[in-house]
Amino acid sequence: MIRDFFIVDLHTKKRFHKSFSKEPTSESIVKSFLLKYTKEFENTSNAVKAIKIIPIKEFMFTFLVKKGFIFMIISDIHDSKKDLELVLQKVVHSLSHFDLHEPIPKDHQEELGVIITRDLFSQIKIALIGKDNVGKSTIFNQLEGEISYPHSKRVMRSKHIFSETTEPSVYLLDYIGTEDYSPQWPNLLRGIHIIFIVVDSTVENVLSTKRLFINLIKRAKPDALLLGIANKQDQAKALDAKLIQKMLDIDAVFPLSMDNLTNTSALENIFLHAVQTYLAQFLDD
Repeated sequence: MIRDFFIVDLHTKKRFHKSFSKEPTSESIVKSFLLKYTKEFENTSNAVKAIKIIPIKEFMFTFLVKKGFIFMIISDIHDSKKDLELVLQKVVHSLSHFDLHEPIPKDHQEELGVIITRDLFSQIKIALIGKDNVGKSTIFNQLEGEISYPHSKRVMRSKHIFSETTEPSVYLLDYIGTEDYSPQWPNLLRGIHIIFIVVDSTVENVLSTKRLFINLIKRAKPDALLLGIANKQDQAKALDAKLIQKMLDIDAVFPLSMDNLTNTSALENIFLHAVQTYLAQFLDD
């Protein structure tokens, strides 16, 4: 996950910083990086360098030197290098019309933050997590999009949902729910921004889902937006969605029954709302 974004003036050492994590990168690590690498670029800072990626402890520093500035993303060490390079290129291009050598007025700082957030999160990944037979595959299949199998054992499949022109691009990932894969969840959830816990609304399933997934996911993905889907609300033993939310101790739970499950537009609105909620936390500073 992307933790922080910096723009650093190589000559004045002034910084623009925006954090995207509940646990921003330690200032000592940032200072250590800048002390070690800024001197290397000062003499040739007007030249455009290739993007570099350097691992430091559990973090990855992806940066580009251009016109006297370092544009830098700090992310988790296992994040996709290709994706980080692409989003950094996009951000730097979008910021080309800003005169960063001059003090940035407050309203322009807000605009800067919106542009950076938009470009860094131009691709959003949503995961469906839950035990077998709770309806994850039905939800996944109901939404249009071309299916791919990025994992060799097919423990997960994904599709690009919504329009090809929609910004940001949203990918929905459906994971096999078997407990055999529970040790792999921290690795399987790398790069995921939003997680939907899907339950079948029975007491037994809600409790076993909480035991199996909730603490593990909160430890592995503390910065992800954690939501729920209370499926099969039309069944006789279904618990109320608000009660399920309290039992799972998550931000929100959306009720689904057979009637609204077949309503593709209503289903899409759940995921659109999740994307908007996720991005809003970085735009309301």
